[in-house]
Amino acid sequence: MLQQILRIAGSDFGARGEVSDARDELDAIVAGLNMLAESFQRERLLRDRAEALLADAIDSYENAPGLFCSVDVDGLRIVKCNRLECEPTPLPPQPSASASASASASASASASASASASASAS
Repeated sequence: MLQQILRIAGSDFGARGEVSDARDELDAIVAGLNMLAESFQRERLLRDRAEALLADAIDSYENAPGLFCSVDVDGLRIVKCNRLECEPTPLPPQPSASASASASASASASASASASASASAS
């Protein structure tokens, strides 16, 4: 019985004691310890499942492809947002000044050529 108590105290909730044929007070204590260990084991299983569900929900919130915010309705304040909301959105690359001038010159030349072609066709 002492070994069973020590194992349960050490979080070994699979520990079970043998109930003898005597069915005396010591057997009642062993049976009670067995029920206690079984109850602890069941509670641990339920807690582990709840923690796994919570971790999955947090992961789904944090890594959602959209922007999520939790808002305090009394003060209309954002109290939490997912990672996508917190990360800066990258800006598209900007053309350099020389590339911009070159593109502008090409557009002008193309417009002039188009106007010349229209004038000669008339």
